[in-house]
Amino acid sequence: MIANDVTEFLWEDVARGTHSVWAVGYDAEGKEYTTSKVKLSLFEPQLPFNGTPALIPGVIEAEEFDYGGEGNAYHDNDEQNRNKGDRDEGVDMSNTAVGYTQTGEWIEYTVDVQKSGTYEVVATVASGSNGSAFTLYMDNTFIIPGADGTPGGFIDVPNTGSWDDFTTVKASLNKLTKGVHVLKVEITGDWVDLDKLEFNLLEADPDDTNEVMDVAADSKIIPDGVYNAYDANGKFIRSVNVRNAYSNQLKSGYYFFMNTSGKVYPLYINNK
Repeated sequence: MIANDVTEFLWEDVARGTHSVWAVGYDAEGKEYTTSKVKLSLFEPQLPFNGTPALIPGVIEAEEFDYGGEGNAYHDNDEQNRNKGDRDEGVDMSNTAVGYTQTGEWIEYTVDVQKSGTYEVVATVASGSNGSAFTLYMDNTFIIPGADGTPGGFIDVPNTGSWDDFTTVKASLNKLTKGVHVLKVEITGDWVDLDKLEFNLLEADPDDTNEVMDVAADSKIIPDGVYNAYDANGKFIRSVNVRNAYSNQLKSGYYFFMNTSGKVYPLYINNK
């Protein structure tokens, strides 16, 4: 006989991350029945480390990656922090650098590009092995040019003799666009130790103001600050930096903005 009753269970204090959930039932004779497993991923909102996006041009400290947890603001191959930093994260970080990196691992930073144009990045790095390398994305699009000038390149990190002996490596970037974005650092060759990334503006667009299409906005309705933007279906879109007016950081449509305190503001954007 199949029971039609609905059983509810309140699961409290669930840790962030991915969990497997399944149900186990027993009939009157004690025979066990098990459902298939369902994976649930629980993330905290992705927010910049210092409360506001890191500025470009400027310096980004490697250990100041976004809050948001495994699979959301970073990916590390294990949950242990082998560099003994103060932050309770799975990234192998000290209080001054990120290390013990392996191919496929990545970390993200919410950034605010001040001017559209061409940039270079100067990375302070170390490695005690050969073949170490990394690449950069902006909003999941490559910004390191390949050998033929198209996106998809990476930055080689030399063997500096030890993971405590830092040097700098430099690379030109594809054009960056003014506004708030998510920068991703992905390891493409094991054992990069990363201290910081310095972004320098090489040449600004002659007039980058024509990229911004402002719409009416009242700071009394939505105060200036950094918000996570969600679409009408509750899907996270990106972090947005609000400064008196809302630009084409987002396409036209209905959104909900959530600030760092969890307060939500509905907003309709009409980029004419």
